[in-house]
Amino acid sequence: MRRLLLRTALVGVALVSASTALAYWQAAGAGFGTGPVGTLAAGNQPTASVSGQTVTLSWAQTLFRDNPLGGYSGGGYAIKRHPTAGGASVTPNTMCDTTITGANTTLSCQESAVPSGSWRYTITPLLSSWTGAQSAMSVSVAVGPPPPTLTSVVAQNPPAGQTTGSIQLAWETATGATGYNVHRRTGSGAYDFSSPLNGATPLTTTTYDDPGSGLTGGTTYAYVVRAVAGTLQSANSNERSATAIARLAAPTGVTATPAPAGRIDAAWSSVAGAAGYNVYRRLSTGAYDYAAPLNGATPATGASYADTTATNATTYRYVVRSVVNGAAGTQVESVNSSESPAATADGTSPSSVTLSDPGSPLRGDVTLSGTATDSGSGVATARLQYAPAGTTTWSDGCTDTFVPYSCVLATATLADGLYDLRLLATDGAGNTTPSAIVASRRIDNTGPSVTLTDPGPYLRRTVTLAATSSDTDTGVASVRIQRAPTGSSTWTDVCTDTTSPYSCMLDTTLAPNGSYDFRAIATDVAGNVSTSPVVVNRIIDNAAPTGVDIQTTNVAGGTAGKPESGDVVTYTFSEPMNAASILAGWTGAATPVVVRFRNTNPDGLTVFNASNTTQLALGSVASGNGYVTADRTFTASSMVLSGSTISVTLGTPSGATPTATGTTSLRWTTSTAATDLAGNPLVAGTITETGTIDLDF
Repeated sequence: MRRLLLRTALVGVALVSASTALAYWQAAGAGFGTGPVGTLAAGNQPTASVSGQTVTLSWAQTLFRDNPLGGYSGGGYAIKRHPTAGGASVTPNTMCDTTITGANTTLSCQESAVPSGSWRYTITPLLSSWTGAQSAMSVSVAVGPPPPTLTSVVAQNPPAGQTTGSIQLAWETATGATGYNVHRRTGSGAYDFSSPLNGATPLTTTTYDDPGSGLTGGTTYAYVVRAVAGTLQSANSNERSATAIARLAAPTGVTATPAPAGRIDAAWSSVAGAAGYNVYRRLSTGAYDYAAPLNGATPATGASYADTTATNATTYRYVVRSVVNGAAGTQVESVNSSESPAATADGTSPSSVTLSDPGSPLRGDVTLSGTATDSGSGVATARLQYAPAGTTTWSDGCTDTFVPYSCVLATATLADGLYDLRLLATDGAGNTTPSAIVASRRIDNTGPSVTLTDPGPYLRRTVTLAATSSDTDTGVASVRIQRAPTGSSTWTDVCTDTTSPYSCMLDTTLAPNGSYDFRAIATDVAGNVSTSPVVVNRIIDNAAPTGVDIQTTNVAGGTAGKPESGDVVTYTFSEPMNAASILAGWTGAATPVVVRFRNTNPDGLTVFNASNTTQLALGSVASGNGYVTADRTFTASSMVLSGSTISVTLGTPSGATPTATGTTSLRWTTSTAATDLAGNPLVAGTITETGTIDLDF
């Protein structure tokens, strides 16, 4: 036998002899000893766990002379990987392919990139040239293939006859894989790894077409792929997603409407999500060319399209397809919409458009008429338009849609002034033709201004009634002057004048005396009528006033039959009198006068002005008995008018002393110089004092 000498310093082991059957060693602090080589123990059974393609091994160290074997110089462990089903063992990959050393009581290593399969692991202790017994095998660990790399997930356009397109997947080959499973989820969903899209049989290719029949257009789907090796599966590949492309619904309610200049306007109901629309056209007997939409390569936006390529007098029909942007920027169209009704292009405007001259001026509601014809789609409307004279600011006034064309223009809604008029004919396609302009027609809805001149409060005989009136538009045509009993509405024409200044003569004798209201009514050339403010309560009086009574009143405490200061003489008339006709400038208020008594047969009484120079128009008063025995004058007397009476109060006497000679009735001889308020002179006559014969004064 060979003998080996081992010397340890700390945890080191040195081989000092290989020629003997015993091994010698020296352990630090333990002395020296010898022992047979066969005393190196077997390795402990390792534990094994797997994560993806990485296996982690862990084991407890073998003790050599009470110290962990891996702590000795030259000490450690060799790892072997064994197929679970049997077969030759192999050295593991990096990290577990060298002698594992270390002084810890437990050692470990990780083998990465482990091939797919079921594996068991062993460890064998090593000490320099010694080899211990191999450990028991670890439990089996199943290592699946590596996950594939998902390289593309691309949504496809739906093929003809299909609503939704497929989504195509591609991935790289996974080492050791015998097949692949594909899994899908929606944005808010989760993967169901128990049910791959490819079913129970793994795919043997590296592509998969997820059919559109199982997809919803506009929904985003995410995908992962797992590699399969026998019963083993890899972890998930990277995730990729795509949104399924689907045809939209076709537009509905497609219409086609002829428009001006031969254009035809197509319109339809919009479709949610559409990037645009393709419009197709055919003749009445033709077919649609789906390779060439009217809108060209760029879809029409909005829900309408103006076909400006239509030929005049040609009939067309239209269909519309909604468009979404598909794979690689290509267009995905819906099926056809329902077909539009037939529409005929009309590029011919109406002809023979005329407007009849309505005359001038115009006021109120005016009926206007005209003519128009159209050889294409026919006249749809005839619109009467107006614009301030000389401008092009046309506005619609009224419209008619039936022959003969006429309508009513409400001129009262317009400002007075000069206007140009025309008739604008529009056919069914919207083509228009205006008539010749009927120029400078005046609209006048404003009556003239008018005022009646006040004729005065009292009227008699023939009176001139006058009014002023003006009109800035068409001018004043006439002014009528009317009267009515005050407070009534029974107006009677007095006269009419057509020339300024406007006036006429009123013969008041043709109307009963009384109170009247007066007004003037002006009419302009357009027929507008205005009424002046009413002049109210003017008196027509053609009746002459008369004297009614003459009385005297003795001052309190005075002597009967004797004229004294304070005695009063009262003249009563049939109506109120004009004070100024009695005394020039008199208003009826108390005013000084002079009263004269004459000693005649009979005695007489007269009234003079304050300066005693002019007799007043009160006539004279006489008595059959004597008032005075000599002439007597009362200066500083006072005269006042109240209603239909004039009272004269005697003032300061001078001259002979008056005496009463008996009872009598006074007799008043009136003066025709006095007039009533209307100017009628007082009727001449002698008025006898009424009542019981008494002793005057």
